[in-house]
Amino acid sequence: MKAARLIVVEGPMGAGKTSLTRLLAAAMAIPAVLERPADNPFLGDFYRHQQHVLATELYFLMQRRKTWDGLEGDRLYVADHGPEKDRIFTPLTLEAETLRLFREIRAALSYNAPRVPLLIYLDSPVDVLLERIRARQDPWEASMQRAYVLRVQDAYRQWLRHYPGQVLDLSTVAGDFVADSEHAKILTEMVKNKITELGEDW
Repeated sequence: MKAARLIVVEGPMGAGKTSLTRLLAAAMAIPAVLERPADNPFLGDFYRHQQHVLATELYFLMQRRKTWDGLEGDRLYVADHGPEKDRIFTPLTLEAETLRLFREIRAALSYNAPRVPLLIYLDSPVDVLLERIRARQDPWEASMQRAYVLRVQDAYRQWLRHYPGQVLDLSTVAGDFVADSEHAKILTEMVKNKITELGEDW
């Protein structure tokens, strides 16, 4: 049986991943796969006090594993997070010994990640990211610090330098696809054209 296929939208908090994922799902008539941070009972304490760090990451790992296992084979989805998201965040959040333990647990799991024919990368200046984070008023993000967002931003950029797959970098495309329908149309057409170029159907 062929594996599910995934268009992944990645980038730091506040970049617009979920908004673009929903937009693409509607424009392409494919299912959206959305991360559920509100379900993670450890996340608030992680952001407020740096407590339960390993539990926070393990919860997300198990949440993603369950999500990927639930996808239908040989179908295209679009998601606001990807199978390798922990490889970006855990080096930021876990100390060396704990990170080693996390990676051992991850390797021991049956982790049937979908194939990712295209990664879409979003980013914005840190002040814009922080403004968007504050505006959405998610309780687990209320205490997020500027320094942490900068570290996440840098971690994404470092990770992308070594990413082996196809990347559509929209971080420098000017405009607001949430507020501007013409800009939204331009972005969706860019993605559709790229997917067609890669020989993928939906």
